[in-house]
Amino acid sequence: MAWFVKWIISLSHAAIHLKKSIFAAFALDLLFFSLIKSFLMKNLSIVLNVVLLIAVIILYILHFRQPQPTSSSKPVTILDMKKDTLPTITDIAQIAYVNTDTLMANYAYYKTTEQLMKSKRQKLEQEINGRGRALQNELVAYQQKRNSMTVEEIQQAEQLLTRKDAELQQYSNKVSTELAKEEQAKTDELLQKISDYLKKYTQDKPYKYVFAYTKGASAILYAQENLDITADVLKGLNEEYKANKK
Repeated sequence: MAWFVKWIISLSHAAIHLKKSIFAAFALDLLFFSLIKSFLMKNLSIVLNVVLLIAVIILYILHFRQPQPTSSSKPVTILDMKKDTLPTITDIAQIAYVNTDTLMANYAYYKTTEQLMKSKRQKLEQEINGRGRALQNELVAYQQKRNSMTVEEIQQAEQLLTRKDAELQQYSNKVSTELAKEEQAKTDELLQKISDYLKKYTQDKPYKYVFAYTKGASAILYAQENLDITADVLKGLNEEYKANKK
């Protein structure tokens, strides 16, 4: 939180120098509102980040583009500015999006990795279930012979079964944790591959931000189809993956 407090203080200082601009004050209010709301509504973080970006760039443009008032002239307001000097959405940023549902369903690397992890999960479950059944069979056998066993033999049998049960629980927790770490590593690797490709993909394109759209779980409620670059990104990722496999 320390960096957040320092940022708020620095923005307050900026407000003193920009307070003569009505539009700058409005944009600064919007910036404060976006920052606070982004901490309270994490599900809308992408939308708020866009608003924050627009507010910051507007402040920057106004500060360096509008003429500074002299002692003999009145302050310049938004009403005094010409229409062609105002920033447009095109000036501020170029945004595109990738449909992650389509990407994950057709990205060869993801499909291969997902199948590999699924196979490992199934083998682990089979192993744990097999050990559990074997221990259950030992318990049933002990119960059947218990009446014919001495007190010492009962104590030894119960201690053995208790130890085996504890060992099975420890082993199950250990391999489950290892598998979860491996799955997280694969997820991080997947995201890194997509990020690295997008950096190369956008080098000769105007896109500054590429958002992820997932049906039913996205902050993007609507986007024009011409902003959808999923097909291009998917084609490039698959070609890159195929080339790296050789």
